Amino acid sequence: MTEKITKIRWMIFFVSLATGLFAAPVSLCKTVKDSDSIATLEKSMLASSTRTIQYREGKTKSISYKKWYKAKKIALSSKKLTIRKKGWYTILVTTKTGKRKVTPVYFEKQTYQIPCNNIVKLSAGWCYVEPKGSSAKSLEVKKASLTSGSNISVWEKGNAASRIWKIVPAKGKTFRLKNANSKLYLGMKKNGEKAVQVAYSKKDKGQIFRAYKAGNYVYLRCEATKKYLQWTGSSVQYSKRKRQKAWMWKLAETPRPLPGLYITDGIYPQAIQEEASFSIGGKIYSRFTMKTLQVCVVNTSGKVVLSKVVKPQSTSYSIKKVDADITFGKLAVGNYFYQIIVKDTSGRTTIVKNQPFVVTAVSSTLNSSSNLGKTKTLSYNSNLIAAVGHQSTGSSLEKKACASFALAYCNAILYGSAPSPHSYWLSERDVSCVWSKGGYTCSATGYGSQANVLQTAYMQLASGKPCILNVKSSTSAEHWICLVGYKDVTNIKNLTAANFLAIDPWDGALITVSNKYSVKNTYRLGVKS
Repeated sequence: MTEKITKIRWMIFFVSLATGLFAAPVSLCKTVKDSDSIATLEKSMLASSTRTIQYREGKTKSISYKKWYKAKKIALSSKKLTIRKKGWYTILVTTKTGKRKVTPVYFEKQTYQIPCNNIVKLSAGWCYVEPKGSSAKSLEVKKASLTSGSNISVWEKGNAASRIWKIVPAKGKTFRLKNANSKLYLGMKKNGEKAVQVAYSKKDKGQIFRAYKAGNYVYLRCEATKKYLQWTGSSVQYSKRKRQKAWMWKLAETPRPLPGLYITDGIYPQAIQEEASFSIGGKIYSRFTMKTLQVCVVNTSGKVVLSKVVKPQSTSYSIKKVDADITFGKLAVGNYFYQIIVKDTSGRTTIVKNQPFVVTAVSSTLNSSSNLGKTKTLSYNSNLIAAVGHQSTGSSLEKKACASFALAYCNAILYGSAPSPHSYWLSERDVSCVWSKGGYTCSATGYGSQANVLQTAYMQLASGKPCILNVKSSTSAEHWICLVGYKDVTNIKNLTAANFLAIDPWDGALITVSNKYSVKNTYRLGVKS
């Protein structure tokens, strides 16, 4: 009896399946947003292979001509699409090779704007032209060139004026893009492919653009060729538009760029001997391209006595390039100003550096020529030096604090006390020497040459002031020592490390400098304020 019931149940189940009474679960087609449908349509419109696009109500997989000959067409340049009945539709795309493909889409009852064919009217203003996906980069004139025909590239934004553009409205919804630095316009080479900067021309359609919507970005179409701005790596060219980020740009608003200049690693004169040489250095950077750069020496009457003018045509320039043209050895004794003057493409002329310095006579250091051979050692109390201590027996921090120990030795000699080197540290855990705490100064730019720094040291010692010299050795890249005397000087213009005596902070010993060290090429010297 039980077996019969079971058989009957199975028969009912299979009959139900056959008749659809108990239908097996099916995967229903997920309704997509109508905005995605427009994106699908837009992608087909921008595909280079597309020849025609048609659409019809309902879903169909058929591509037969019989099924589609009455379907509506959508022009590839259509700006909008009006749907009179919401629901599912099918889009048929026919390629230039005759291949046909259908795609189901869902639309609401409304008129849709097709972004890629709708022109965006841009307002005048300054902007970065950022490629999609790389907001830290911007369209730029390569190497900040001022020449018409120079290439356009994509590079890190920074604050260079060559990467900032001005939207200049033209007729209707068209516009030009003017470079803030060169004052030239985004355009194209004669072959119509490469993006370059060009001089203004009212008739040149190669410098006229239209912007078409691409979500939060725009496509930039050149009116001359109807091709679109595209970037690959750092290069920029024009090509047929695709719905890809390489063709999409954001014109990000930014303030009008202002001139800006600064110098790094500058080496300037402060006090030099009559007829002594001095080497200047440093690198100058500008937001705008520098048209002219003048390095000069001006006397107190305002007269230019030494000068060199160059045309960098760049946003950076090494002052070392004009070092040989500024011959400090020709200057007479007196007070002067060392100046760097720049005129850039913004039209502004700026005195970037105005450094006062003095040229002193050899006789101001020595009473007479007979003093040239003299040896001099400053008087000091060795017990006070010992009380200050030295590095080699100190803590791990003290072993790094040579400048502070040397400064303490100087003040022990000058004031007959034994100051703690710790009192000159930047902080309890930072041994950087704060020179002003000990009444000394030390120029970060140095004195430009060994001759200059040693002559300055000689003058300090001759006037009874110990000083602190930056040196190096085979075992140490940098060290500071306290100079306390000189010896065997026959000519102040030919001083060497062998002419100087010093107390070494490492062990507190009195040494001839050349026996352990050589002058470091920073040419720095700590002197009494």
